[in-house]
Amino acid sequence: MLLYSTWAFADFEFMNSNHLKMERIDFKSKKYSQELQLNHWEVLGDVEFQSVNLADLPPKYIYNTFEIKGHFFFVISGTGQVYEFDPLKRILSRVDQTFYRGYNFGALQFSHKDSLFSFGGIGFWHYNNVLTFFDFQTKEWELVKPKGEMPNRIYTTFSGYSKREGKLFMLEIPDAFVSSSILPLDFYEYDLKSYVWSKKGSVSVDFLNSFEKRYSEAIWVNDLFIISSITGEIIVDPIKNKCYKYLGSKTSFFIPGFKVFAKGNMLYSYKKDFPEKSNKNYLDSLDIRVLMSQSEEIGPFYTAPSWINHEWYLYLIFSVIFLVSLLFNLKYFKNWRKLKVSFLKGGDLSPEALSFLDKCLALGVNHTLTSHEITYLMGYDNQSYDTQRQYRSKLINHINAHFKNNYNIPNVIVRISSNSDKRFVDYVISPHDFQKIREIVNM
Repeated sequence: MLLYSTWAFADFEFMNSNHLKMERIDFKSKKYSQELQLNHWEVLGDVEFQSVNLADLPPKYIYNTFEIKGHFFFVISGTGQVYEFDPLKRILSRVDQTFYRGYNFGALQFSHKDSLFSFGGIGFWHYNNVLTFFDFQTKEWELVKPKGEMPNRIYTTFSGYSKREGKLFMLEIPDAFVSSSILPLDFYEYDLKSYVWSKKGSVSVDFLNSFEKRYSEAIWVNDLFIISSITGEIIVDPIKNKCYKYLGSKTSFFIPGFKVFAKGNMLYSYKKDFPEKSNKNYLDSLDIRVLMSQSEEIGPFYTAPSWINHEWYLYLIFSVIFLVSLLFNLKYFKNWRKLKVSFLKGGDLSPEALSFLDKCLALGVNHTLTSHEITYLMGYDNQSYDTQRQYRSKLINHINAHFKNNYNIPNVIVRISSNSDKRFVDYVISPHDFQKIREIVNM
């Protein structure tokens, strides 16, 4: 079983899957302890430090923990440092001979067949796709020579290792240092048997945004990606290429910051942030079979590339372009015509605009609306994404133009950068003119 965790403490803390207990190596006291109850630790004995110089550790650091043959290995993020702990002999030793590098913060790190791997990461304002494994003979990180079509950027935000499949799955994130891309994101698979990368398909940015993610990262557990969402967790099965929406009651089970891990068919969530005197069960459990039985399928996660080669694909497009144009016009002409008449600039507010503003004002001043919430209030959340964007843009422009021309209010609906992701836009009714807008709408 793979045991993976990310922490940022001055000591080493890790989940012992055999006992389902948190354990700790205290650097100051050199004690080995086990957490019996939340924040109540029992000392198991003294720890012998071998070749460990605490001055080599950064003042603040994040580390990943892996269990191999009963020993625990700690890999310090952004460095090549590897520490090994033998819980029976209670010996902590540094096993690498590398120096600080700083290029692999947030790397995808995992253990496979008793070996440690570190893929990609970020450093010096640059994402990379460097693949390395730790050689226990040379005590250095050595390069892996991959084949196939590999991603340019590898990062841990949306990636995971499947021990059962012997494969990696990852969504290539945009290069935040260059631009905020709205293009589809590529989804990749890496086979650890053949060392071959392959691009499985692409994922629409609008599709990802429709999940209303609470956090930017996804949790990887038991060969599933869990995306924490405001409206219910999204479960992605990359092997079957299927998405599910969790409808169960354990909505706080998958929260980044909690330690989520699997043992057999059971999932466990260790909730570190409970108060010290809390009597709540800080180690929650959930059967993976129950999780899936309480989830409904919502469609594929990625769109596989077309089997038609590029040249034939162009021929096919040109041969049917007239038919596609006819179908498009037949499907959307009526809605477009109605929208054009309803949202004439300078005229009275349309019934749709009045209804929409009335709902927004009822939410109160300074209430921030996402694109999805605006579409829902408009009543077009069941339309296609292109139609949603068209209606949303025309409605906002219609309202702003009407109030500017008739009431000298330049912007009723103000666009602001999203707090959760600066690449996206949220909306708010102008706080400065909120009361005046309310009086006008209610006239």
